[in-house]
Amino acid sequence: VRATELKLVPNTEENLSTYGGAMVGIRTKYKGLAMSQYNRSSLRDVSSPEFKKLMGNMALLYREAAKKLTLIQVPEGLAENHAALINNYAANSQAMEALGDLSADPVKSLAALNTQAKNSLEEEDLFLKIQITLMANGIIFGRGI
Repeated sequence: VRATELKLVPNTEENLSTYGGAMVGIRTKYKGLAMSQYNRSSLRDVSSPEFKKLMGNMALLYREAAKKLTLIQVPEGLAENHAALINNYAANSQAMEALGDLSADPVKSLAALNTQAKNSLEEEDLFLKIQITLMANGIIFGRGI
């Protein structure tokens, strides 16, 4: 996704606040769903059907979160970071699917694990940049993004 493909809106206080609220809602929802998937699983055997199912479910959650992010209005000043976040989630979805095939293709899964690790750091950095931009414009969320 490119920044120019997003539903861009001016950087008004109202748009920034609405955007921040939407981001908190999306992140909270999908973080909660991911934790519930993880907590219900037993990861003792990476070759088990349960592990593959967990990775498939995690891939779906990343895909759905990326889709939700494409639907919200994005203040112009956050477009690049927002597009990068969508692309990050899409890559994480693919990585999770590849991790599900760990026993069948360990080399592909190792590459996916590296992608996931890199993307996790990038995701936190992107959220921090978004939060700093919101805070610089007087938009502060108690729990943060």
